[in-house]
Amino acid sequence: MEPQTLEKCVEIVEEQVQRLAALPDRVGALEGRVASLELTFLQHREEMRAAIFAVRTDMADGFAAVRGEMASLATVLRQEMREGQEQLRAEMREGDEQLRAEMRTGYNALLQQMRQFDDERRTQTLALHEDVIARISLLGEHLGGPKRKKPRTH
Repeated sequence: MEPQTLEKCVEIVEEQVQRLAALPDRVGALEGRVASLELTFLQHREEMRAAIFAVRTDMADGFAAVRGEMASLATVLRQEMREGQEQLRAEMREGDEQLRAEMRTGYNALLQQMRQFDDERRTQTLALHEDVIARISLLGEHLGGPKRKKPRTH
């Protein structure tokens, strides 16, 4: 570097002094901008708090409305379930009565068939018995035994 002349040095110092002289104005302007930004920030902060509070209030109101609606729906659902249960019980009673009637009808039909079968069996047994007596009587006559009276037929 070359040595600078005194004039040049003075010029440099004067420029720096001028710049330094402008610094308080610039710092003042910056302070004003910072204050303005601070105020804006505080205003936004308050607006955000108010908005968050409003959202929370709306959510609380919404949740309360949903809870109320759910409670009324639960009441309606319980009532519908009770009605459905009563209807189901009535249908079951009706089905039970029908089943009992069908079982009685089937039982009576079975009892009648069993009596008819028993009567037929008795008739067949009596016929077989009379046939056996007649055969025994025939055998006795062929073998020369005493004669017996013929049994009466009913």
